[in-house]
Amino acid sequence: MKDELMLHARDKKVQHMTKDGLVEKNLATGEGERVSKRNVETSLDKTTERTQYHSEKSEEKVSSKNRRNYYRKSTETREKGKDAGKSDRMDKLENKAKKADEKAQKAKDKVKKKRAVRYKRLYDEQTGRTTHKLRFEEEIKSPTIVGSAVSKAGAAASGVVHGKVHEDGDDNYAVGGVHTLEGEAESSIRTANHLKNEHEAHQRKKVSKLEHDAEKAHCKLRFEQEVEKNPEIKKSVSRQMQQKRQIKREYQNAQRAAQHGKKTAGSAGKAVGKTADKIKEKLAELVTKNKGVLVAFAGIGLFIILIASMLSSCGAMFSTGGGAVATSTYLSTDEAIVNTNDAYSDLEAGLQRQVDNIESTYPGYDEYRYNLDEIDHDPYALTSYLTARYGNYKENDVAGYLQGLFDEQYELTVTPTTEIRTRTETRTGTRTIHHADGTTTTETYTYEVEVEYEYHILTVTLTNKGLDAVVTPLLNENQLREYRIYQASKGNRSYLFGDAVSGNVAGGGISYDIPPEALEDEDFRAMITEAEKYLGYPYVWGGSSPSTSFDCSGFVCWVINHSVGNVGRTTANGLLSNCTYVSPEDAKPGDLIFFQGTYNTSGASHVGIYVGNGMMIHCGNPIQYASTETDYWKNHFYCFGRLN
Repeated sequence: MKDELMLHARDKKVQHMTKDGLVEKNLATGEGERVSKRNVETSLDKTTERTQYHSEKSEEKVSSKNRRNYYRKSTETREKGKDAGKSDRMDKLENKAKKADEKAQKAKDKVKKKRAVRYKRLYDEQTGRTTHKLRFEEEIKSPTIVGSAVSKAGAAASGVVHGKVHEDGDDNYAVGGVHTLEGEAESSIRTANHLKNEHEAHQRKKVSKLEHDAEKAHCKLRFEQEVEKNPEIKKSVSRQMQQKRQIKREYQNAQRAAQHGKKTAGSAGKAVGKTADKIKEKLAELVTKNKGVLVAFAGIGLFIILIASMLSSCGAMFSTGGGAVATSTYLSTDEAIVNTNDAYSDLEAGLQRQVDNIESTYPGYDEYRYNLDEIDHDPYALTSYLTARYGNYKENDVAGYLQGLFDEQYELTVTPTTEIRTRTETRTGTRTIHHADGTTTTETYTYEVEVEYEYHILTVTLTNKGLDAVVTPLLNENQLREYRIYQASKGNRSYLFGDAVSGNVAGGGISYDIPPEALEDEDFRAMITEAEKYLGYPYVWGGSSPSTSFDCSGFVCWVINHSVGNVGRTTANGLLSNCTYVSPEDAKPGDLIFFQGTYNTSGASHVGIYVGNGMMIHCGNPIQYASTETDYWKNHFYCFGRLN
């Protein structure tokens, strides 16, 4: 009874988390039980040897000797398994090579193929004869030069036809409408064909890459197989690399031999060598007995070779001519080309407005100095660049790239400076005069003083690098070649922008005799002496010095700055603002002559130096004398101006 009434302490229990869940253990009794309510998960871990050993021997206490025997037995079993089969690494390499072959074959199956005829050469060792066997193979279809030339010739012919229709389309609205619909349809077809060709090219490129990857996988497998056979290779890294290169060459040679139907067996090589020796002996005997006949055959052969070379030269001539026409035609429609150029001109118009509003944007300066390049661009250079870079494009396709080109071509900087200057100011003062009678009077007088003051100047500089100089570094070698071709031919679309680029449109030349009486004017003599130094220099868009050559305004500015004055670097409109209007009847040598509408801009678009008798010297292409009495210059005449 007494024992029953004794009080016992409560057993101490602890809980801890295991991989099987929450487990509660009684520290007094040593018993434990799982109290977690979640289901026991199936273990996916591999049973290690140590775990397996303890599970097998959990009921008995084993000595260290027994444990060593167990592990030794397990190791022997593992080694036997390795000898019976392949290593895991080798299995992985074989699987990788197999998967690479499967991928390459799968990609090949998707590529468009053509049926080709092949001749296989077979050698019979017993008879010593060589025979040929005809077989048909399917090979990947690749683009041909003929197909590309035909496509480009079609595009060229289409461009010429559209040009003729465009010339007459304004007189017939029905023809113009049909021409527009036809242009859209042709553009859609060209785009579809372009996408199709791009897709097929991508597939061929993918097949080439996968075949290369498969070749690498097989080379690596062959190398590892050699390492397994010859473990001593691992002793030297250099020997590993040498062995790997040798195996790679062997594999590549085997691949080439399989593709070209070559025989790799040693016996075949020996038989071919014996046959070659027999052939040499027979030929020597034949030459000895039939020298005259062979000389005649040699003459006939030379004649045939001569005729064949002439025909091939003619063929090359025709193919070159056709290819030149095909590759010199813009691929886009007239509407897309014109709209894209108009979008670029809108950016230039915005820049011109920004320059015109400089004084209202930056008020309060005592002087504004302008060093401005001409704001204009070569529309054919823009179109040639976009065609060489993007092919058949639409306005929306290239709209995002125009701003970047514009920012590269033009740079507008505004630089404020402050100068400390002095000026003479007249001031009024008073002084006291003492008279002899002892009286004094005050009188007013004036005097001059030198005063310093701040003079604020704003210098505005606009640099036009020229579109040609901007776009050429952006093109690769092939694109640059196409760009030059498009520029030379104007894409066979010279009707699009007319004479947008100032050139030798009015005749004239480098030689002209100026009347002696005109040279009596010292200013004109200085101008013409400087101007004639650069006769024959080419027209360069945005050029303003002999090192870069000139454009129209750059040439006139250079002549003036180095002879009779200083107008900085400005545009044709800028030069007009430095002149006083002169009527055509009062114009004299040394005056400037201005033209309008030679390209899409407001005001004066071209300028030259008038030399009298209806002649001028200007930067055409090249710098030259030209008559102002031609129809072209009469239609674009703006006014005469005399430098202030």
